[in-house]
Amino acid sequence: MNILIVEDRPSVAQAIAQCFDGVGLITEVQIAHNFEAANAQMNRKHFDVFLLDINLDGSRNGLELCKHIRQTNKESLIVVISGFIRDEILEQLYAAGANDFIRKPFVRKEIRLKVVHWWNFIKAGRTKKPCLKYHDMSYDLEKSLFKIDGKTIPLTKALRRLLLLFMQNPESIIPYNRIQREIWGDHDTSLKNRDFKGRIFELRKRLPTSHKDWIKSEAGVGYVLSRAD
Repeated sequence: MNILIVEDRPSVAQAIAQCFDGVGLITEVQIAHNFEAANAQMNRKHFDVFLLDINLDGSRNGLELCKHIRQTNKESLIVVISGFIRDEILEQLYAAGANDFIRKPFVRKEIRLKVVHWWNFIKAGRTKKPCLKYHDMSYDLEKSLFKIDGKTIPLTKALRRLLLLFMQNPESIIPYNRIQREIWGDHDTSLKNRDFKGRIFELRKRLPTSHKDWIKSEAGVGYVLSRAD
């Protein structure tokens, strides 16, 4: 896997690059500080993963770079890492082809886990029968079947959608507003009859006793799928 980090602050770019020290999947990590330098790198080499800041030196920003990458590269992973976060910017980034967003100040482990997970997810999507896996959990995307240790766990359509969000982002905190958006298509967690916590409770009830604590609450932030210690 070849990674290109596009970040205008050299110290931050180096910190992101260090997230991948010792990761066997990584072939090469390169750094660019603006749109033009990134484009020059892309003309010389194929990159499987792009990690972009929104604010970049020069006249063209990370959103424009995201669009440019997607025009020439349909399959590479694009993750935006920025502290500049507004709903309309996020919507534009996802519309431009970004796969995910990580907020600054970032946690290095989150960057590494997300990149490795998305890489495995993208590779799975190229097979005839893609399947998400997390320890002994598996989700067959083609058949919409969720299994634990080979045993099928029946879920409603709404719970399957919620589970898919967790399986795509294991060990990463899913904020309340993202859960809200994924389930009902809006951000307002105060709306009546939008009880995503009730949906979480329902999902936990469907899990075996040994796995009920795998979906953990991060008080005031969101929820995370993480194997119980």
